[in-house]
Amino acid sequence: MESSLYKNRFFEGVNFDYILAIKYNENKIEKHKIPINKNGMLIENMFQMVDDETYEADDIYYAFKRHYYDCGDFEYCLGHGSLLSFYIDSIRYPFFDEQKHRKQAQVYKKRIASAKNESARRWIQKDYNKWNHRKKIEYINKCLPYVFACNYHDAVVKNNIEKNYFIYSNETHGRFCYSSKINEDLEIKLKTNFCYGSSSSLVVIISYKGIPILPYSIWVNYYYAGFNEIIKCTRSYNPNRANWITCMDFVVWFVEKAIVNPEVFVKETIIQEVDGLVKGIEGLYSLTDEEMKKKLSISRPNDTLRDKYYIGIRTARMASKQEIQRYTISPEEITLVYRMEKITGALHFLNSLRKIQEIYDGVEQAINKIKEFNANFYPEIIKAIPPVKEYISELNNKLKPIEKNFSFIQKRYDLLEAKLRRRLDRTDLGKKEVVEIAFKKNNPQYTIMKDEIQELGQQIWDLKHKIRDRENYLHQLEDAQSLVKRHVVIDI
Repeated sequence: MESSLYKNRFFEGVNFDYILAIKYNENKIEKHKIPINKNGMLIENMFQMVDDETYEADDIYYAFKRHYYDCGDFEYCLGHGSLLSFYIDSIRYPFFDEQKHRKQAQVYKKRIASAKNESARRWIQKDYNKWNHRKKIEYINKCLPYVFACNYHDAVVKNNIEKNYFIYSNETHGRFCYSSKINEDLEIKLKTNFCYGSSSSLVVIISYKGIPILPYSIWVNYYYAGFNEIIKCTRSYNPNRANWITCMDFVVWFVEKAIVNPEVFVKETIIQEVDGLVKGIEGLYSLTDEEMKKKLSISRPNDTLRDKYYIGIRTARMASKQEIQRYTISPEEITLVYRMEKITGALHFLNSLRKIQEIYDGVEQAINKIKEFNANFYPEIIKAIPPVKEYISELNNKLKPIEKNFSFIQKRYDLLEAKLRRRLDRTDLGKKEVVEIAFKKNNPQYTIMKDEIQELGQQIWDLKHKIRDRENYLHQLEDAQSLVKRHVVIDI
């Protein structure tokens, strides 16, 4: 039934059955599940009323009112299936217009009572049952978000979560930041921005001596990984409630490792990321076809602590079907683009790597290697540009006469088309078809030109599509060329 389907939309787990929270004190970190009183009996009774035709929507209203009073609005996302939802209003106390509902119900009941025969009475009763069921669903849809929000809020207040825990699965929509110092040098920030569509986010930033620890190795370990996200946070998670678990597990794992010897662990972590970036770029110089295919179909991480450390980057992914198809068609070009994006793209990390250099001397060597790789790769970029420019020029030269011919034929066709339209406008409706057939017979070039226009139009579209594709490729090459020239001294 519809009611049962809606019931299943409101998930179990984080922020419905429990609030997930982390406590840290005396060099010990603990993850807790704080239970939420779900008022399951009330919800079950409400759904029974939905499915029972003897109850009306106002019965649900009275049952709800006995348990919940209006205690203000809630700025939570609990009324929605996703934290990614576009901006939502506050969850308000569900309004029910008793007087209006009774009037509408009375109209149905009078019609049932005054029905002429049993058959008519059954049909009206059936319509009433449908209307009543719909009204009950509409109201319970308003009630449930308030129930979940109120229960969640009660658990937060009762357990004094905001005071007793330094991070918890906050359901509030909008921008929030939770920050906690694990020790003098190590700080953890958790930032959220829920219910803002594509702008929604759930990120963790771990800083050591004021410098964020960034997942540089992701850049070369995945076919696609957006550097804009990598340079902003330690981990970024897709904003759904289940990822609170993954996020919290990462924080606990990291802090537990850092508690023993933070300087050694953090240094190893940072150097590991930097080395992963440098070794990955170095490997791109001798990338074979088989290795490239592995990059296109990189396997998903296994459920181990080591892999959990990496799975939280939202932008990291395998190649798409379109990218795999393009590689199949043009493996040399796609391989060059991939290598180019990874090698030159690593230059975006230089500023953050220089900050690390302030606390760890060994990073300067990595910076120099990244520059050296780009200087060595630069000739390949330069070599690839002229043939693309030449091909674009050839396509444009091929396009111009076709466009000229298309324009010439189109003008002649338009004159005949206008002539035909004038004749049809002066013709009675029943004779229009005969007139049109006669016109096409006396002007055979009309149909010929129409076919030519269609054929030339397709040729123009195909050529422009090829030109756009080549121009995009050229822009990639030129952007990479510009990036290298900005960051690296090139000996020409």
